Amino acid sequence: MTPYNKDRRFKSSLLLSSFTLSLFFAVVFILAYFLTADLVASAVPMETGGFFEVWLPPVLISLAAAALCCSTMLLFRNKLLVPAAFIFFAVYYLLFWIIILISYSGSPEESAVLIRIISIYMLPPLLTGNLLAWSSYLLIFKKK
Repeated sequence: MTPYNKDRRFKSSLLLSSFTLSLFFAVVFILAYFLTADLVASAVPMETGGFFEVWLPPVLISLAAAALCCSTMLLFRNKLLVPAAFIFFAVYYLLFWIIILISYSGSPEESAVLIRIISIYMLPPLLTGNLLAWSSYLLIFKKK
């Protein structure tokens, strides 16, 4: 399935459907963080606060949530919906960056802290979701 119709125009329903699906996926990731953050964080030692201690819990939670979200690909006839929905996560991430940079332009320390917080909680879903969704889509597309 291509993202174009017979007149070689972009299917607008794909754009709208993937946007709506991305909002649903965002709710799934928020619930996954909310319900499992304590459990995963307690399993990771917090002695040093190094790279793995900071990034491992969000990445593990994101992998589980992304696998759940990517399983919805089996429900749709247009398999491109799920990867396209995860592209919107990059748009959301960029929008948060712009909002933070505009809102906190007078205080670079506050904006740096907010950007770090946003990055910790938005980059893992963005990367794991796109990685799993696009690799699944390409595997399904190759089989056809």
